[in-house]
Amino acid sequence: PLPQFLGVNEEKITLSGVLMPEITGGKLSLMALNLMADEGKAWPLLEGSGTIYGMFVVNSVSETHTEHFSNGAARRIEFTLTLTRVDESLASMFGDMKAQADGLLNQAGGLTGQLGGLR
Repeated sequence: PLPQFLGVNEEKITLSGVLMPEITGGKLSLMALNLMADEGKAWPLLEGSGTIYGMFVVNSVSETHTEHFSNGAARRIEFTLTLTRVDESLASMFGDMKAQADGLLNQAGGLTGQLGGLR
C-alpha cells in the first residue's frame, strides 16, 4: 500500500539561553515570554535573519538566577523554553499576530510599574 500523509508529527523544540541584564535584557524579556505562555496562543518562531520557522505555542519557561548584584538582582539569568509547533494557515497567522502583539504590549505596559518596585 502507498503511504498517506496525515500531517506533520508533533514537533517540540527546547531552546536555552543566557541573559545578562546589564547587556541583553532580563526581567522584562522573561516576563514577555511568560505572558506568551500564559495566553496559550501560537506565536511565530523567527530567526535573526527573518526566516519564519512556523507557529509555536510556549509550553514552559524556566529560569535560574545566578551571580547577583549587591541588591539581590540577578547578574546572570539562564532560561529554557519548550515550544510545540501548531498548524495554522498563513492568513490566520498574520491576522492573529497583530492582535496578540497588541494584547502582550498592553499587559507588559501594566507590569512595568511592578518592575520598579523590584529594584
